[in-house]
Amino acid sequence: SIHGSTEKTHDEVMRNPGSFKQIMGVLEKLKDTKIEKTVNFVVNNLNIHEMEFMPKLLKPLNVKLKFSCVEPINLKHYSNISVVPNMTLVADKVKEIIKNNI
Repeated sequence: SIHGSTEKTHDEVMRNPGSFKQIMGVLEKLKDTKIEKTVNFVVNNLNIHEMEFMPKLLKPLNVKLKFSCVEPINLKHYSNISVVPNMTLVADKVKEIIKNNI
């Protein structure tokens, strides 16, 4: 899973500095292989603004993209903010991304 199209957002959501660089490094190494690769972008209120950048980030790496949404369970470390996104907004963004990238 990737939780942002930028190192800052992904690492902040994951609370794991360096994890974005690690994921992108592995995808870069696998770029020219015949291994089928799919990345799951987990949409939440901390990264929803980066959804539209994901196709451009992953296409050169020959990686398929899918979206899922954070679920409102076990989110204790985010207790001071609402991380569950508005599903209508997510659906609209996904439609726009499909329209612009197919």
